[in-house]
Amino acid sequence: MPRLSARFFVVVLFVFVAATMAGLAACGGGGEAADAGSGGAADGGPVADDGSVGGDGGGPDAGSADAGYPARREQRGKFIVAWIGGTPYEMGFQHGELLHEELKAGMEYIESDPLLSNMYQMAADLGVVPIARENSYSDIVEECRGLSDAARDVGWTVDKCLILNFGDVVMEYIMDGMPTFKTPGCSEVAVAGGATANWGTATEAGKLLHGRILDWSKIQFILDYPTVFVREPSDGIAHAYIGFPANISPYSGINAEGVSIASNEIHPKNVKETALSGHSHVQMLGQLLKKAHSLDDARTIIQNETHMSSELFMVADGKARTASVFEMTAAHLGERKMNEDGVVWATNHFLAPETEAYDMDPTREANTLRYERFRQLVEKDAKDWAGAAPSQYGSFNPGVLVQVLRDRYNPYTGEQSAYDEFDNGKSIATYGALFAIAFQPEDLWFWVAAGTIPVPQQEYMGFSLGELLGLPGAQPVNPIKFEAAQ
Repeated sequence: MPRLSARFFVVVLFVFVAATMAGLAACGGGGEAADAGSGGAADGGPVADDGSVGGDGGGPDAGSADAGYPARREQRGKFIVAWIGGTPYEMGFQHGELLHEELKAGMEYIESDPLLSNMYQMAADLGVVPIARENSYSDIVEECRGLSDAARDVGWTVDKCLILNFGDVVMEYIMDGMPTFKTPGCSEVAVAGGATANWGTATEAGKLLHGRILDWSKIQFILDYPTVFVREPSDGIAHAYIGFPANISPYSGINAEGVSIASNEIHPKNVKETALSGHSHVQMLGQLLKKAHSLDDARTIIQNETHMSSELFMVADGKARTASVFEMTAAHLGERKMNEDGVVWATNHFLAPETEAYDMDPTREANTLRYERFRQLVEKDAKDWAGAAPSQYGSFNPGVLVQVLRDRYNPYTGEQSAYDEFDNGKSIATYGALFAIAFQPEDLWFWVAAGTIPVPQQEYMGFSLGELLGLPGAQPVNPIKFEAAQ
C-alpha cells in the first residue's frame, strides 16, 4: 500500500470540516442570471485578511439588527424557526444575533479539536480562501459580513463564513484524484398529473409533490440544530431555507411563488468539469429561490450562469405542476424534464444526453440502487425484484410521498434494511439521511423530518410558508404532521 502524505490527511480533514459545517457540501448551490454580476467581495469592498470587508468590518452605516425588520425566532418541536429580512447585511446580522448561542456551539465544536481548529489555515494553505472571496456573490459576502459582525465574539469571520458556504466547490477541488472515502448522497423525486390523479378531492388531484432526502455523515451539530429560516430579502422573493445555523447557502428550500428547489452532489469525470471562476451551486440555489418566479425563470438563470463544479438541481414549479432536473458541470449543462406520466427522479449521477458522459465512471452502486428503487415506486406499471407492482403511481399524496422517503428495500434483492440503519447504501432511506422533506409547493406547504437518526422514520413536522410569511389568505398546513414510523 502506498504511503499517504501528511498533506493528504490535511486535505481529507479539511473536506470533512468544510462539508460538515458548510452545509455539507452535500447535495449541491450561488447565482442568478448573468446581469446579477459576480466578482463577490469586489462588489462590496475588498475582503481584508481578518475577514472583514471594506476595511472596517461593517458598523452602523452598513445596517444592523434593528433596521426595521422584526427579526425573531421560536422553537417548534425539534426545529428552530428564524425570521430574518432586509438587506443581505441586515439578514446576516439578524442570523448572527438570533442564533448566537448555536453559532457559538458550532465554533466550539470546531475549536474543541486541535486539528479542526486549524481549518482556516488549511483553507489558506490550499489556496481556497481567495477563490471563495473572488467568486462568491456580493450578497453572500454581505450576509457573511453581517453574521460575523454579530458573532465575531464567538470566533466567526467573513472568510470562515465564506469558506463554509462555498463547500460544493471546495469538495471537488480537493477530492479530484484522491482515494475514495464517504461522500455525499441525496435523493429527489417529483410527481404530478397522473401520478397524483387519485389524491383526495378534485382540487388536489394532479397537484405537484416534491420529495428530497439530504444525505451525508452523522454530523451531530446538524442533528442538534435543525433550522427553518424564513427569509424576506428587500431585493427578492420571500422564501425559506431548511438547514442549520450558519447555513447561508441552502441545499433545500421553497419560495413564495411556489417553487421548491434542492440540490444533489455529483462527482465529475475529471478536472475538466471544474473551473477556477464562476459560481458555487450551493450559493446559486439561494439565488434561484430569491429570483425565480417559475421553472422557466429558473431555467433561464441556470442557462445564463457560469458554473464551477458538478451538481444537479431539481426545480419544482407548483403553479405549473411540473419539474425538471438540471445536471451541471463547469463545461456542460443538461435538463431532464418531468415525463408525460408526470414523474421525474434523481440521485447522484447524470442521465441527460448532454451530461451523462461527464460524471464519475463507473457510477457508484448506491446511486443506481436508489435510482432503481424510485423507478419501482413511482413509474407507471413498474415491477420489482419479484415481479410484483409496488408502484404508487396514481395514488400519490403527501402521506404516500413520506412513505416513499421512508422506503428501506433493496430494489434488486428485496432485502429490507433495519429500521435503525443509518448508512448502508442499500435503500432510499439508509444512505446517511440528515433531512427528509416533502414539499407541496402549490400550497406553499412542506413537511420536514430531522434531528434524530434514523431521520426518514421520524415525525415530519408541517409548515406553511404562507402562514410563516403572514400572506393574505394563507392556509394552515394539513396535516400538521405525519407521525413517526414504528
